[in-house]
Amino acid sequence: MVVESSTAIINLIRSDAPFNDTDYFVSPLYVSYLFGTFDAQTGIVDEIISSGKLSIIKDQLLRDKLTSISGMLDNAEEDYEIRGNYYIHEILPYLSKFFPLVNFDRYMDFSSWSNTYKTTRLSKSTLKAKYNEVDLLMLENLIYQHKLNNDFVNLNESEMEWFFKETLEIIKENLKSK
Repeated sequence: MVVESSTAIINLIRSDAPFNDTDYFVSPLYVSYLFGTFDAQTGIVDEIISSGKLSIIKDQLLRDKLTSISGMLDNAEEDYEIRGNYYIHEILPYLSKFFPLVNFDRYMDFSSWSNTYKTTRLSKSTLKAKYNEVDLLMLENLIYQHKLNNDFVNLNESEMEWFFKETLEIIKENLKSK
């Protein structure tokens, strides 16, 4: 969703009149903020590795897979941090100069994130965006870097999905042979 909304913003920036339909411009801008993180817990695998008991697993391929999990997750965590920090420290300060960020509330929906947390929605800001002051080149560059950071996150997640599916198949095969 973030890559798609970032791409939509860049396409609007490059159009003849990016702010003709301000809701159409602003909605993907706010949606590009809707990203989360994957917080994998490696405790069990780390404990097995550090205990020296990994050798009881006879399948060398499975042992190799298990020892590589921590590095893969560390790399993904680093990219999550880069993306989050970039958005918070680069994009939000720039956007706050020109757009009422309180309008994020119109696009945020926490209903699928929690069954218990209910947020108080704020009304649309009465303050006007300063569209005529926006440096479109700067905005395009900021949004492109955000897209790129998300591409790295998506790449990691795609690789992790493939890795875990493959690892589970190896485990299933090992269990069948018992």
